[in-house]
Amino acid sequence: MLKKLAFALAVALVAAVPASVALADRTPADCADGQWEVRPNQTLYSIAYTCGVRVSQLVAANGLSNPNLITTGQILVIPVPGGSTTPAPAASAASGQATATPRPASTPAPALASGPNLLVNGGFEEPYYRLSTPEVTAAVANGWSIWFYNDAGAVYDAPEYEIAPRRNDPFRVRSGEAAQMYFRPYVMHLAGVYQTVVVPNNATVQFSVWGHSWSSFCDPPDDQGMRPCNARLSNSPLWQRVGIDPTGGTDAFAPTVIWSSDKLSWDNFSLFAIQAKAQGNRVTVFTYSRTEFPSQVNNAYWDDAALVVAR
Repeated sequence: MLKKLAFALAVALVAAVPASVALADRTPADCADGQWEVRPNQTLYSIAYTCGVRVSQLVAANGLSNPNLITTGQILVIPVPGGSTTPAPAASAASGQATATPRPASTPAPALASGPNLLVNGGFEEPYYRLSTPEVTAAVANGWSIWFYNDAGAVYDAPEYEIAPRRNDPFRVRSGEAAQMYFRPYVMHLAGVYQTVVVPNNATVQFSVWGHSWSSFCDPPDDQGMRPCNARLSNSPLWQRVGIDPTGGTDAFAPTVIWSSDKLSWDNFSLFAIQAKAQGNRVTVFTYSRTEFPSQVNNAYWDDAALVVAR
């Protein structure tokens, strides 16, 4: 069943540097003198990310009427970093208003427990089922459902969900023959997949899954397989985490969901894991990804999920 989260809320696009990364680490020598000469294939979003400032700060400092229209050779004024690095307020499912309340407390990933995997199709193998609505097109691994946040404005939109078969790109599959992917160029997403599982009553369970991103300010390869820029030097932050709702609810924004820490895992699978004590005999597990910029490539991949009873 398609789980769609859509709130009538216009969220301001605030391209903030992640609070977990110091601004000084994001500011190369090119930004230090307060000016930046625009190079081929650069965007205002990639320059803001490199220099550790907000897009809105660049727009204001340079009097830009259209942040999507900059030209090669143009000289931009780079404001001095030091403003707030707090991300834009999160949407509240309960009130329908923007709030500054923090996310549920993150829990460190424990050492992996072992035991029978309670998930259906934890390997995200084919066959996949197809969904098509006015908001989303999707190919989803059997046993899983999708969720996404679609605001009333142009900031967040539903990604496209698709199969990532090994035959197309073996680097996007950790094991088996397929992984779940979702993507959408030039838009930002808050999205993931979920599954509700019957577990022993009030058991402590552990959810683990391997994930990574392929996200870049470069355009995809052309018909001759040529890229217009180096994707490894132009990667775009895409944050991933996992969660468990111990009540078995299916709302990814519910305060009952217990989340792992956010992590960047660019072009390399990393393990995400979280433990929780069930409040009854059902839990729901979630994957979650959040793009930081509406970059040309924003792909999230998940593979090899497991839910086990912690011993």
